[in-house]
Amino acid sequence: MLGLSGDMTQQLLWRATHGEVPRSLRDLPGTTFVVLAGTSNLGNGMEPVATAKGAVAVADLLLELTHSTSKVRFSFAKSIF
Repeated sequence: MLGLSGDMTQQLLWRATHGEVPRSLRDLPGTTFVVLAGTSNLGNGMEPVATAKGAVAVADLLLELTHSTSKVRFSFAKSIF
C-alpha cells in the first residue's frame, strides 16, 4: 500500500517517486496494482478531470517503475461531491 486514508493523488505520486514502491514489487514480473485514488481529491473540491489525470499519472508511474510488465486496475467509486 502506497497511500493512506485521506491522501490525494499528489501524495501517492510523491510516495512512488521517493522510493515507497518496494523493490520486490518493481522486480516481480506480472505484478498487478489496484489503484484506488481520487476520492479525497474530489472530497476536497478538485475537479473530476484533474482528479482522473492524477490517478492516471499514478498508474503511468507504477508502470514505468515496473518496466511496463505489470497491470494496473482502476476503481472509480460513484461520488456525491
